[in-house]
Amino acid sequence: MLNKKFTNRILEIFEIYDKNPVSKISIKDKKFGLTISDSSPKIKPVHSVSVERVSSIDSPIKIEGNISETFDTLKEEKTGLYEIKSPMTGAFYSKPNPNSESFVKKGDFVNESTTVALIEAMKMFNEVKAGVKGVIEEIKFKDGDFVNQGDILFLVKI
Repeated sequence: MLNKKFTNRILEIFEIYDKNPVSKISIKDKKFGLTISDSSPKIKPVHSVSVERVSSIDSPIKIEGNISETFDTLKEEKTGLYEIKSPMTGAFYSKPNPNSESFVKKGDFVNESTTVALIEAMKMFNEVKAGVKGVIEEIKFKDGDFVNQGDILFLVKI
């Protein structure tokens, strides 16, 4: 059974983990070890925790579970803005070809399946879907701009 002091230490480590942009944190002392890491960051951040006694224990103490409220979810609820992020590194295009109109513009309503942009990588064009219902509030890039995976392309008011 975990004591209150150790449980408080685990909660403090979770707070440090959630406030810092790291994918894994490990801490060990003379009696215990703790590792926290993202198990599926591309889909939805889910934290996995395992705790084990470092000294003389026959089998490790293991705690596993999902933490449903992530920092991004809390930020969306607070601001009402959803960030559409680039799924890959490449060139950003807001329209299917130079003579066409943009997929979306500021003020347009989008739903989960709306194509909002294309990312060109290795001569392949990949559609970026909105993934949420809302109104386009801001477009962060212009045609031909280079974007990195994870860059915020659009802000959507949900």
